[in-house]
Amino acid sequence: MPPTIATSLKLPAELKAAIDADAHKQGLSSHAYMVRTLAEAAERSRLQEQFTQDALAAERDMLETGLGYTLED
Repeated sequence: MPPTIATSLKLPAELKAAIDADAHKQGLSSHAYMVRTLAEAAERSRLQEQFTQDALAAERDMLETGLGYTLED
């Protein structure tokens, strides 16, 4: 298991209450819920950035080679 680092978050009371309620519904501790949610958000961000970089590279390639697909294809 990778090492963990302690951190502290200051959350608005309404957000903490929502986290507690959602975690309870899913049978998780608030801590586990927050760790999972943050990990999922970080992964979505990484995937979105990779998608953007791939799209930009494809556009550069298309502009350089003139090869691509028409809308009708």
